[in-house]
Amino acid sequence: MSASSSATPTHRPTDAFVGQVVLVTGAAGGIGSAISRAFSAEGATVAAVDLIEAPLHDLATTVPRLVPYAADLSDEASASAAVDAVERELGPITACVHAAGVLSAAAVTTTTTQQWRRVFAVNADGTFHICRAIAQAMIPRRRGASLAD
Repeated sequence: MSASSSATPTHRPTDAFVGQVVLVTGAAGGIGSAISRAFSAEGATVAAVDLIEAPLHDLATTVPRLVPYAADLSDEASASAAVDAVERELGPITACVHAAGVLSAAAVTTTTTQQWRRVFAVNADGTFHICRAIAQAMIPRRRGASLAD
């Protein structure tokens, strides 16, 4: 095997997302942050959405074209307001990656009903709220894509 064939391939941005607005939920977390960085590297403007704004602002200092938006996706009005703000401030959302989620790692015997409901409020209701709000914006344009991680 030659040295050139054993080397790790270098990623070359395709600029496939230049001029595109990609909304990423859970953007302050590990997976969401990596997704945000990847879309930015491809030229997208990234609307980074998460519950807590401070980590998003930290991320914005290291990721070009990343704009932070705080939203509680378990709340329908908050999710819709985030989508409306992104569309108003950055332009039409052309793609969404929904990576937000929470996990309660406690035993079932110690998990409270409130903890259980929060998991479903974020993971199930949050997915529904953000995807519906984005779909309502995309359908009239007949363009866009939404993926739940």
